[in-house]
Amino acid sequence: MERKLELAIELFKNEYDKDRDIERVILLLRNKGLSQIETIKVLIPSLGVNLKEADRLVLNSEAWNDKLKSNLDLRNSFWDKLE
Repeated sequence: MERKLELAIELFKNEYDKDRDIERVILLLRNKGLSQIETIKVLIPSLGVNLKEADRLVLNSEAWNDKLKSNLDLRNSFWDKLE
């Protein structure tokens, strides 16, 4: 595992243990420069969730709300191309 991810997991655990506020911690990770994918990679081992659940948490978070429409449009476009 790369060092950046290890540090982000440690940060997540320390911050999440304070108040269990997932929104606050996802925002903190974004403000620290983590991408959505990197944040998902942090949530999976930190919360013990699967990829689908981690993706749902990040996609629908307030921290990434400004990217929600473009993410959904991209995903829909991808699936449309496969049909």
